[in-house]
Amino acid sequence: MTASEFLRAARNKIEDESRWCQGQNVDPMGRMCTIGALQEVWLTTDQKYDEWSGARNLVHNHVTKALGAKNIADFNDGCTHGEVLAMFDAVIAEAEKSVAQAE
Repeated sequence: MTASEFLRAARNKIEDESRWCQGQNVDPMGRMCTIGALQEVWLTTDQKYDEWSGARNLVHNHVTKALGAKNIADFNDGCTHGEVLAMFDAVIAEAEKSVAQAE
């Protein structure tokens, strides 16, 4: 699974706002935050830790450098669902651009 595929799968986990939450990785109703969605993909697709860690680092770097957040949790908990999806879209595009440049 490429980084962009991993990120797209995580985005899909919370695309429906009723599946997204703030303040917890996964809440009692099964809703997930950004980190929870990344973890869910890792745990349900048999991906290696390095793949999860790499995707998580792409998100962390984007939210801290491009968006000025302290970390992923602060970004997720301080913004709207639409902003989270837009962040995923931007990070997916960055990952795809990196692959294209490497080829």
